[in-house]
Amino acid sequence: MAAARARLEELTVRASTALETYQQAQQAADDARARNWEASERLAFALEESGRRRAALGRWAAQAYRSGGAMQDLDPLVVALTSGSGGDLGHDLLVLNRVGRARATATVAAVGAERQESLTAEDAQRTAELATELTAAAEEARRQSEEAVREQTQQLMALESLLGDAQDAATAAQDELARMAAARAVADARVREDAGRSRLITGTLGECSGGDFAGFSNGGLPTSSLCPLWGAPGHLLRVDAAGAFQLLSEEYARQWGEPLCVTDSYRTLDSQIALSASKPSLAAVPGTSNHGWGRAVDLCGGVQQFGTAQHAWMRDNAARFNWFLPAWAQQGGSKPEPWHWEYAG
Repeated sequence: MAAARARLEELTVRASTALETYQQAQQAADDARARNWEASERLAFALEESGRRRAALGRWAAQAYRSGGAMQDLDPLVVALTSGSGGDLGHDLLVLNRVGRARATATVAAVGAERQESLTAEDAQRTAELATELTAAAEEARRQSEEAVREQTQQLMALESLLGDAQDAATAAQDELARMAAARAVADARVREDAGRSRLITGTLGECSGGDFAGFSNGGLPTSSLCPLWGAPGHLLRVDAAGAFQLLSEEYARQWGEPLCVTDSYRTLDSQIALSASKPSLAAVPGTSNHGWGRAVDLCGGVQQFGTAQHAWMRDNAARFNWFLPAWAQQGGSKPEPWHWEYAG
């Protein structure tokens, strides 16, 4: 889920960047087309002005011819009218020297109009090429932005699918917890039915061999039938729970350099009643706690907090020794108690 969210964030940034790039490319193409339009307008005006100037020069040449002007006066005019270039400075000087200032003014005006026409045509060509280039770039940016948005959308749909699967899994887990609770109720009923039968805990733990709990109730077990906990002076459990706890605590000590820290183990009925009075929101109903059967402990030393390395170690290793954190005590459970661990038997 975290990887999917990270990928979605990456694609979201990419899509946003691509869209911004497309916007900028589109604006640049629009600006280039606008400049090309302006250049085309200038070219049209230059062509019109050049034609007007050449026509005026032609009329003047015709008039000079009809009035009998000398050929040396007409030659520069013919050259000006037939020339394809307006950039020859020597040509301008020749006109000034041979036809006089008045007639040269009209000639130079025509030549200048032709020069402006040429320059404007070149500018129009450049802006047209730039507009074509930037329009193609904008189209490529659009394609890339669409691809980025498509990938981002697909990743969003994938994440939504994962979330849906997670919600389905959570619902299934809740159903399983309900089934487990029902099974536990049936098991508790059977325990009550078998209350008169022997509940002898077999096996030994050092000098402690346990005892028979027949006829004893929750919180009323004789301490002579319970065994001390390794590394936790003053604490007692039934023999099999104490033996499994020792193996677990020894493994913990190899990892952390000290035994498991214990704050509570077997509780008498009186101690359950006192705890219920002082901490009603935490304590179980007196006579129902697994502490009263000698198969539950409350731990400390870091295990008592969710998110610590010690608690994580317990979650990873406790089951190997038949110890577990009940569902109701887990993070997100009905009454989270990271310190409360029970022996399965």
